[in-house]
Amino acid sequence: MSDFLVTSPSDRSPAVGVKTAALPLTVDGRSMLASIGLGVGGRARCWSVLPVSGGQFVHGSDNAVFGQWDALLAVMPSGKWTVVPGHAGEIIPGRLDDHVERLGAVARGEPRGPVQVDFDVSMACPSACSFCFSAPYRLTRQSGRILDGDLMLTLIRQWADGGVRVVRFDGGGDPLTHPRLPEALSLCAERGMRTAVLTSGDLLSESLLPRILAARTYLRVSLNAARDVTRWRMHGQRTRAFPVTSILSVVSALVRLREAEFGPGAGQVMPLGATSMIHPGNVAETTDIARLARDTGFDHISFRVILGNDHKVTFSEEQLVSLRAQFTEIRSSVAGPDFQVFLPTRDLTDTGYVPSEFFKACRASTHRAVVEVGSRPGRAAVVPCGRYRGEGYRSEVPDRPRVMFGELDGSTTVAEVHASPRSRRLLATFPDACGDCIDRSANTMLERIAELLHDAPGTEFHPLRTPGAAEGHAYA
Repeated sequence: MSDFLVTSPSDRSPAVGVKTAALPLTVDGRSMLASIGLGVGGRARCWSVLPVSGGQFVHGSDNAVFGQWDALLAVMPSGKWTVVPGHAGEIIPGRLDDHVERLGAVARGEPRGPVQVDFDVSMACPSACSFCFSAPYRLTRQSGRILDGDLMLTLIRQWADGGVRVVRFDGGGDPLTHPRLPEALSLCAERGMRTAVLTSGDLLSESLLPRILAARTYLRVSLNAARDVTRWRMHGQRTRAFPVTSILSVVSALVRLREAEFGPGAGQVMPLGATSMIHPGNVAETTDIARLARDTGFDHISFRVILGNDHKVTFSEEQLVSLRAQFTEIRSSVAGPDFQVFLPTRDLTDTGYVPSEFFKACRASTHRAVVEVGSRPGRAAVVPCGRYRGEGYRSEVPDRPRVMFGELDGSTTVAEVHASPRSRRLLATFPDACGDCIDRSANTMLERIAELLHDAPGTEFHPLRTPGAAEGHAYA
């Protein structure tokens, strides 16, 4: 610290040509922005310290601050700053810097390429949830539901070479139904990409845990119930083969392995998350679901609204009163420093909004690609976003044209598909062509970051928590 100087009030401007950086500071609970640059003799010098009103900086790694910020303080090279709406801290398993770096490259005119790929490697699923958005298209064919394993690994290698930073195994089915998923996780880790697996948890087994641990995979499990009988009913499982108690037992084993491998801060190295849909069939168990997730060792749980007219649910006044009381109890006695609970900000029966009122360009379609099983196992379809999942999978069903960018067989990259005339024509119709958007908050954040990096290259972005932030995910 001997080389660190603080300027006097009369000397707050660095010399012309001296590069400075913005350093977010929190002192006694107050957020301040320090301008750091070179001083006399090449020593680091603090040219100014200015208070930041309207929010508090959130410090730490992306995993550590997950869900704790709702805005970004954008500091331009000129010294001016502005607040950018955040995606409720929903970055993991990726890094905010990766998103900023790629958007900056695009602003400089470099070719577009996704920083994240949501990879739906399977359309098969042991569950048959009544609220599943993918059930209609999954039933359009009885075979060919799992992507060819060699193609899956070829695409992963291709994405690593193309600068993809995150591969999120998601789906219209459950990724754990793919027999070569453990191999895919290991390959992603070897090639330096972070991974996530979003699963119902039905097929979780202790034999999978070493691969998940070695890849430091962010695992997110759909609980949806605190009692076995409720989950069987919610998931349409007549055979009663996948009790929630067994799923939680496997997760508990993973928690123990994770702590043995990474120590007390294991949750910041490899987070574990849970979700639960808010449904009339599980309303009474809401608090119990949160407690089970906490006691099992999950780092967070997100309660989510069932969206869309196709699966619209209604709640009695008694159920709504119960939910409000349980949300209050969860906030006061379940959530805490070591266990985050995200409650919905949307109305429980919200069926959507007009996306064009919030953003003008759909960056989620190209910045975060969605690739799923295509017209046959040897082809993978590139679709605009999760809202259009299934469009490539059922592309040979002759009822109407499909909303998809194209297909991959290993010889063409996602970036090349995005650059095709077909894709450009389709992108030009977004977001006006969309009746709703499941990526509204992400698009709003990405668009504003892109605009600032175009107009003021070198702009820095610092996570911020604003006083008026609503509890829960902004996108929920």
